[in-house]
Amino acid sequence: MREKMEALWTNFKERIWQPITKSSTKTSALFIFIFFLFVGAFVATRFLDDT
Repeated sequence: MREKMEALWTNFKERIWQPITKSSTKTSALFIFIFFLFVGAFVATRFLDDT
Protein backbone atom coordinates (compact mmCIF):
# COMPACT_ATOMS: atom_id res chain seq x y z
CA MET A 1 0.00 0.00 0.00
CA ARG A 2 2.80 2.40 0.88
CA GLU A 3 4.59 1.78 -2.41
CA LYS A 4 1.38 2.53 -4.29
CA MET A 5 0.94 5.82 -2.44
CA GLU A 6 4.56 6.80 -3.11
CA ALA A 7 4.13 5.98 -6.80
CA LEU A 8 0.98 8.10 -6.96
CA TRP A 9 2.74 11.00 -5.20
CA THR A 10 5.74 10.79 -7.54
CA ASN A 11 3.46 10.73 -10.58
CA PHE A 12 1.52 13.72 -9.22
CA LYS A 13 4.71 15.73 -8.63
CA GLU A 14 5.98 14.95 -12.12
CA ARG A 15 2.70 16.03 -13.71
CA ILE A 16 2.79 19.33 -11.82
CA TRP A 17 6.47 20.20 -12.31
CA GLN A 18 7.11 18.87 -15.82
CA PRO A 19 5.23 21.64 -17.68
CA ILE A 20 6.89 24.27 -15.48
CA THR A 21 10.42 22.98 -15.93
CA LYS A 22 10.02 22.48 -19.69
CA SER A 23 8.29 25.79 -20.36
CA SER A 24 9.96 28.89 -21.69
CA THR A 25 11.48 31.58 -19.52
CA LYS A 26 8.73 34.02 -20.46
CA THR A 27 6.03 31.63 -19.24
CA SER A 28 7.88 30.97 -15.98
CA ALA A 29 8.28 34.71 -15.40
CA LEU A 30 4.55 35.18 -15.96
CA PHE A 31 3.67 32.50 -13.40
CA ILE A 32 6.09 34.01 -10.87
CA PHE A 33 4.62 37.48 -11.45
CA ILE A 34 1.05 36.22 -10.92
CA PHE A 35 2.15 34.33 -7.80
CA PHE A 36 3.68 37.49 -6.30
CA LEU A 37 0.53 39.44 -7.11
CA PHE A 38 -1.53 36.93 -5.11
CA VAL A 39 0.96 37.03 -2.24
CA GLY A 40 0.90 40.83 -2.27
CA ALA A 41 -2.89 40.89 -2.24
CA PHE A 42 -2.96 38.47 0.69
CA VAL A 43 -0.42 40.51 2.67
CA ALA A 44 -2.27 43.75 1.91
CA THR A 45 -5.55 42.32 3.20
CA ARG A 46 -3.78 41.14 6.37
CA PHE A 47 -2.54 44.69 7.04
CA LEU A 48 -5.99 46.13 6.36
CA ASP A 49 -7.56 43.80 8.95
CA ASP A 50 -5.13 44.96 11.66
CA THR A 51 -6.22 48.60 11.53
